[in-house]
Amino acid sequence: MCNWSLCVMFVIVILNKSNLQTPMQLGRKLRALRASRNFTQEYVASQIGISQAAYSALENDRTVLSVKQLVQITQVLNVSLAEILPPSLLPHSDTESLEKNMEELKSNYEKMLADREAEIAHLSELLSRFSNRDTD
Repeated sequence: MCNWSLCVMFVIVILNKSNLQTPMQLGRKLRALRASRNFTQEYVASQIGISQAAYSALENDRTVLSVKQLVQITQVLNVSLAEILPPSLLPHSDTESLEKNMEELKSNYEKMLADREAEIAHLSELLSRFSNRDTD
C-alpha cells in the first residue's frame, strides 16, 4: 500500500494521461479482484457510496472510474494501485537503478557515521583538554 496523498496525486497523473477510458479492461480487473474476495457488487458499491447498478457499470467498462472511486475501491479490496491499474500506466521499476541507489544510500550513511564518530572523538579530546586545564 502507499501513502494515500501520494497515491491520489499519482492517480491524477494517470487519469490525465489515460482518462481510464483505454481498452485495458479495468472493469474485468475490478470484477476479478472483487470475486477473489467473495465480495458482491452490492457490498463494494455500498462501501464506496454508489448504487449496485453504478458499480456494475464500472465493472462492465460503461462508465469512467473517478479518482475517489479508485482510491475507495483499493481500500475496500485491500489492494494497491499496481494491482488494479495496468503495467503500462505504472512507473517502471529499474532493479539495477534501485540497487545503485541503495548502495549509494548505504555508503552515505556509513560516511555520516564515520564523520559523527570522528566528531565525537574530537569533542571528547577537547573536553579532556579543558578538564585537564582546569585541574592545573
